[in-house]
Amino acid sequence: MGDLRSGKHYWNEHIFKTWARDSAFRLLYLFLLGDFGSDVKDSNRAYNAALFVVSHCGIFERRTRKMVREAYEERFDVSAKQLRELDKWEFHPPAPEYSEDDLTTESEDLSFDFDYDYYSDRS
Repeated sequence: MGDLRSGKHYWNEHIFKTWARDSAFRLLYLFLLGDFGSDVKDSNRAYNAALFVVSHCGIFERRTRKMVREAYEERFDVSAKQLRELDKWEFHPPAPEYSEDDLTTESEDLSFDFDYDYYSDRS
């Protein structure tokens, strides 16, 4: 959990985010293949780690957060309260850089209908 949080305090430095992101993938690996001894104790720890990853979009990318959450839900029994907390953090797709309205396929009429003489005489 300490490695996950390393990106939180030093968010401007790329290396700390890298450590946190690497830890998120180790957590994902544990969720998928790990052998947990005490289900209740390990389930609580796993929930806290998964919630941390899911809730910190400044450190972890959308795909990473989504994979960790899905692996957690697949591996552990999630209570209704835990599910409500995880649902607070939605995974919005990245916004497009342009909209379809910005694209044109036909030429535009750029002739403006205003009285140029009116505005030029006022100076």
